[in-house]
Amino acid sequence: MWKDKFILVPLILGSLLILASFILALTKLSFPLETSLVVRYESLRGVRDFGNVISIISIVLVALFYLLADFFLAWFIYGKRKLYSYLISYTSLFFSLLILIYIGVIIGAN
Repeated sequence: MWKDKFILVPLILGSLLILASFILALTKLSFPLETSLVVRYESLRGVRDFGNVISIISIVLVALFYLLADFFLAWFIYGKRKLYSYLISYTSLFFSLLILIYIGVIIGAN
């Protein structure tokens, strides 16, 4: 499995995207940690939910856990169904990209 580039490339890229979103969240969001941040904004109603820096960083950590769980699952399934393991690995890469976009939108809104 570790020599298969269709599994290894999404693992590396997903890890880099999660790392980039973690660094982006730590460097661009304001400290102290209790500062209110706009987490959800709707165009009709305006600001819907507030959060803090810790909640944003916890989202990134949950995404990292999701990435690791998906790649463990892809590794487990790889011997039986390679197509399923490819789908799982690329889905987690897409999820990592969505997390990076989410962090970028939160930083842009604040």
